[in-house]
Amino acid sequence: MFAAKAIRHSFTFIVHFILLSLLDPSDFGLMRYVTIVLAIVNMLNELGFSVSIVQKQQFDEDEAASSFTVMLFSGVMLYGGIFAGAPLIASLFHAPPLTSLIRMGGLAIPLGSISVVQRALLQRQMRFRTIAQIEVVSALISAVVAITMALRGFGVWALVFSMLFFTASSSVAFILYSSFPRGKYFNFTRVKPLWFFGVSIIFQRVFDYLTTTLDAVIIGRFFGTFELGLYSMAFDIAVIPRVAIGVILSQVLVSTFSRVQNNPVQVRSGFLHLTSLISTVSVPLFVIIYTLPHEFLSILTIFRKDAVWLQAAEPLKILVFVGFLYTLTSYAGIIWVSLGTVRLRMFWTLSMLVSMVVAVSAGIPFGIKGICWALLIRAVACMPALMFINYKLFSVTPVQYFRQLMPSLVSGVLMCGYLLLLTRVFPGSSVERHTAILSGGILSGLVLYITIFALIWRERFSVLLRLAGEVFRKVPGQHMAGS
Repeated sequence: MFAAKAIRHSFTFIVHFILLSLLDPSDFGLMRYVTIVLAIVNMLNELGFSVSIVQKQQFDEDEAASSFTVMLFSGVMLYGGIFAGAPLIASLFHAPPLTSLIRMGGLAIPLGSISVVQRALLQRQMRFRTIAQIEVVSALISAVVAITMALRGFGVWALVFSMLFFTASSSVAFILYSSFPRGKYFNFTRVKPLWFFGVSIIFQRVFDYLTTTLDAVIIGRFFGTFELGLYSMAFDIAVIPRVAIGVILSQVLVSTFSRVQNNPVQVRSGFLHLTSLISTVSVPLFVIIYTLPHEFLSILTIFRKDAVWLQAAEPLKILVFVGFLYTLTSYAGIIWVSLGTVRLRMFWTLSMLVSMVVAVSAGIPFGIKGICWALLIRAVACMPALMFINYKLFSVTPVQYFRQLMPSLVSGVLMCGYLLLLTRVFPGSSVERHTAILSGGILSGLVLYITIFALIWRERFSVLLRLAGEVFRKVPGQHMAGS
């Protein structure tokens, strides 16, 4: 399961970066609008049914069949709504092409709705390997479509049809593996409890998503699709470490801390070790992105004749720090939920949404870089509140928290200095130079980082190696929280 999920995310990133050489920032900017609109609609379309089906202790064929009917009707009706509302959305963002893009891309809503129940049933049966394999194959199909259409000059439509083919192929596969329910398809009284349970989940997911995408919406509204494309690419690169770590830890966090939620000592120990592990893994990745943005972007767009994507380098250098702080803070909310503090999680989500609006609005007069700086100030300003909550929940003081970060930060600063010196000693803009700096610099920089960490904090390094081994073996039990 983990391997398949890692392969899918890695493959998606690689294809995404290949498309940088074939598409323009405006194409990615338009597609970001499409994905934001459809993601929100899709959350409303699911009605929380997928989570309800997975978590319900007893679930019969009538409930499955009636849920399928509700999902199908909901998908069709919501598609009708976005089809009619597409011109309004395009007008709101001053992007006329959005009308046809949203109408075509919106077909993913009904296409996806026909397999929501089947996917949830596979989850309920713990067939995670099957789900992951379906998603990997679907990602491969969508990648072939995207690259082929991009090479033929279809522009943003390559991204739209890639999404449609992923949704369609995965839905067909889920239906083939799980089949259609055999119960009564119109016994709607049986699905009311599922809907009531799912309503709160819908709103929390929508608020979570708005918190992570509101900056893109505002940037596109005020600066256009070209700037939105540059910003989105810089932001996506800046959060790569967060996504990569999430692929691993999402499998173990909830189950681990749910088991020990009544043992404060183990919860506190687990939180401290987790903080140290995340910072240790993520810091060198962020250092590489910060010190080598031009080299990184140049190699990613090596087949382009222009240097249009290099304009994302400066925002990227600011957003790297935002990404690092996001990485440190994102896992805390998952732990809060696993400890039963769901209301706290929702309150924090709403607070982050409000602060996002304030930060982006304050940065608008200063352009894209101003917004990036505003997001960094917001991330820093939220840290004291986060540490206060963690102190109340885990009895972890700020001093103890920063002690966990100290080894990785010190090693990271020295690695950063080394890589910056390397770029000064070997200046230039050729492809050969960028390739050599990236390959040799990254390898030698990581060796330096690990060596400093292991020599100065030998015991901590040994503990983290053992902890990382437990995570990768997917043994999240008592050891992680109590080691």
